[in-house]
Amino acid sequence: MSTVNDKRKWIHVDNVDVLLSSRASESTLSEVNDKLTQPTSLKSADVSVGTTAAAIFSESTPSRSAVLLADEGNTDTIYIGDSSAQKFPLKPGDSVRTDVSDLSAIYAYSPTDGQTLHVLWEV
Repeated sequence: MSTVNDKRKWIHVDNVDVLLSSRASESTLSEVNDKLTQPTSLKSADVSVGTTAAAIFSESTPSRSAVLLADEGNTDTIYIGDSSAQKFPLKPGDSVRTDVSDLSAIYAYSPTDGQTLHVLWEV
């Protein structure tokens, strides 16, 4: 905790005192602040997953964290991953949480066309 005679630079964020390094760049401090601030909104979407792997969002979709939920009415498993491999299975009713910063980096496919993936994310 900073004191009156302490000449070092401190910031106070969300009840945490952080000592600023003289080597920290302005962009680094901005990134730290972005990570420490609370999300400002919650968004959701239903994504139709096909038999060819594709990004779940075609445009950049910033996110702090997200939950992906395979619809309980699906008849097959959805596989998620990145653009090169989708090996993580989500059976109907399964979900996974991720802190990926851009949801367009997540790819999905299913052996059966038309499966539904529910996406809930914080911005």
